[in-house]
Amino acid sequence: MRISAARDHLKQALEICAKVINAKSHREVLRCVKFEARNGKATLSTTDLEEWLSVEIEGAKIEAEGVAILNFTELRLFVKDAGRSGDIGIETDAALVKVSAEIAGSRISRSFKSWGLPHC
Repeated sequence: MRISAARDHLKQALEICAKVINAKSHREVLRCVKFEARNGKATLSTTDLEEWLSVEIEGAKIEAEGVAILNFTELRLFVKDAGRSGDIGIETDAALVKVSAEIAGSRISRSFKSWGLPHC
């Protein structure tokens, strides 16, 4: 999977997901958000086992389709710290998900472990 999205649009989608995510759950997967890039749409999905929520990331550019599951809190902190504007890039490889942003003219990135789904 390889996508890019405006930081503000990704941040807005994460804020909506925060209404359902259980960051204190003992089950790791319930502290995660699923990224999916398929059929020209990029979406974030989450559940607390009682409610399920899926949010489309407005204006996301999809270069390669795929699926990844990331820790919600860690991703949210990266997006928050990524500055006020610009694009966030999300790319999967065989073992990790790389999230990157440009801050003050420099490209920064962070690698996350993807939980439970094969990289497509």
